Amino acid sequence: MQKIKDLREEACRQIARFFYTSAIPFNCVKNYEFVKALELLAKHGSGFKPPYYHDIREKYLKQEVDHMMNLLEEYKLEWKKNRLLNNV
Repeated sequence: MQKIKDLREEACRQIARFFYTSAIPFNCVKNYEFVKALELLAKHGSGFKPPYYHDIREKYLKQEVDHMMNLLEEYKLEWKKNRLLNNV
């Protein structure tokens, strides 16, 4: 049990160090997306390789923009249906 507690403490220190050295605001710890990412990492287990700089900057950014545009289109359809927006 002590080994798991020590491993958790080491992981928490490393997460905190990442925040400090990257100047990330501490309130980002409360962000659901951060929590979700850590949960997925835990499910993956050891050996997870983080995405490359280029992948985050290109591949995943494009995917996220596409995802947001699709969500926006769904909202626009709902707005039209409820007559909240005339020129969509």
